[in-house]
Amino acid sequence: MQPEWLRSMVDRALEEIPEIRVDRDAFSAFVTSKAQEATDPAVLHPADLLLAFAAVQQEPHALMRLEKQLRELPQMLTKLRLDDAALADTVQDVRAKLLLKDGERTPKLLEYSGRGALGAWLRTVAVRTAISSMRTQTRRRESSFEDLAIRASADDPELTAAKDRYREPFQVAFRNALQALSSRERNVLRMYLLDGRNIEEIGKVYGVHRATVARWIADTRQTLAKSTRDAMTGTVDATSAEFRSITRLCFSQVDVSLHTLLQSAERPVSSR
Repeated sequence: MQPEWLRSMVDRALEEIPEIRVDRDAFSAFVTSKAQEATDPAVLHPADLLLAFAAVQQEPHALMRLEKQLRELPQMLTKLRLDDAALADTVQDVRAKLLLKDGERTPKLLEYSGRGALGAWLRTVAVRTAISSMRTQTRRRESSFEDLAIRASADDPELTAAKDRYREPFQVAFRNALQALSSRERNVLRMYLLDGRNIEEIGKVYGVHRATVARWIADTRQTLAKSTRDAMTGTVDATSAEFRSITRLCFSQVDVSLHTLLQSAERPVSSR
């Protein structure tokens, strides 16, 4: 039989946010685990614990409430002097960290202790995420951009010649094309190519079907290749045969260049 304090706390949470529906026993077990970590169960914030627990379960109303709090994070991060794109990327990184497993690590929302307001805890997570990202970007920028891979197969003479001749304009055009993507497009690619998230996991983050994510990824790859090709052909004096090589280069190198550039390139200064 559950102790009175636990029944009371669970009742209070469910009454405060009645639209959120969860398994009562599972939520009670979650509250119990947090109470065991606290010196006094009375310090816990039951409604915030309910929101955190339910959001990880993908409960729609909980996700909407969480999203509302996430939208307030950029204003709280102004002291870090991040540009709009970096702020959007940070919020997206926080969203994924909160809701998705990462290897053996459970979704970070389950680490919320309930001993302080959820909003304050989210702000702390966002600040730490932003600082960690800034440090990582600084380290990666120190590596030579010359190591960016335009790695066509060595047994393709036409493509090898194109990569040797057009290395620099390709790098510039591809970087610009990547920066021109929306924050969502960049983040989906980052989660898919760097973090190893599958399309179903990414779909949960954005609340869309896996087929929609697959279409996003395919469309973004095409956009990058076409934008890079168009930029290069607008600046490079090429014959028709060379134009064919440029086209092949752009479409063959998208994933290789994306994987490396998403790791090492600076965050863009603006986004849509």
